[in-house]
Amino acid sequence: MRKYSDQCTEVALRYLPVVHILRQAGVGKVLEVGSGSLGLTPYSGDFSLTGLDQSFEQDNPGMKQVIGSALTLPFEDRSFDAVISVDSLEHIPPGEREAAVTELIRTAYGLAVIAVPTGTAAEAQDRFLSERYRQVRGEDYPFFQDHLTNGLPGADALEQMVTRCLTRLGRSGTLTLHKNSNLRLRAFLMKGWISNNRFYHNLAVLGLMPFSGILSRLNYGGCYRAIAVIDLSG
Repeated sequence: MRKYSDQCTEVALRYLPVVHILRQAGVGKVLEVGSGSLGLTPYSGDFSLTGLDQSFEQDNPGMKQVIGSALTLPFEDRSFDAVISVDSLEHIPPGEREAAVTELIRTAYGLAVIAVPTGTAAEAQDRFLSERYRQVRGEDYPFFQDHLTNGLPGADALEQMVTRCLTRLGRSGTLTLHKNSNLRLRAFLMKGWISNNRFYHNLAVLGLMPFSGILSRLNYGGCYRAIAVIDLSG
């Protein structure tokens, strides 16, 4: 199975807008839930970063690694200036997602950021890419299977979930939704990652990395992902 790299153009397009949001908020102490081994560290060294996941494949001196569950975070209330989750919520069964969002907000002092694939167009693209991966590689890719099995939340459902979580915790907050990752651009990058054509693969995975800052701004039209920014500072 072809492993998906934590350092490639498509992953940069997920993280760079989140890093921009964190810098604008002036946060210092950040928790990333579902971070994997690297999380946002390849894209910013500005933060004191803690990463939480079920396991870690490698050490990362730029991030304190904590093994745990997104459903019961082992931290006190409001322990971090900001708590983020990037493309993790869709891997949690729908019935457990609200518990995870509640924990994200509970442990955040001023800011919670949830980046997640959302909507029917994103699901259709994942279905297409899953089939393409199967045709090219001769096997299923687990991340695509998670997306298709669990389904992706709609933007309205995500907003309603956040509202219920805030009410449950007795907190007030302002939610802003930002579109992220143009669907056509993502399709080009993901098909390149899947491709056996070496030139196309290398271009899509790393060749466009120097331009990722510009590409991360192409969030017009149909987009794959929503970034929910929950401002708790007020």
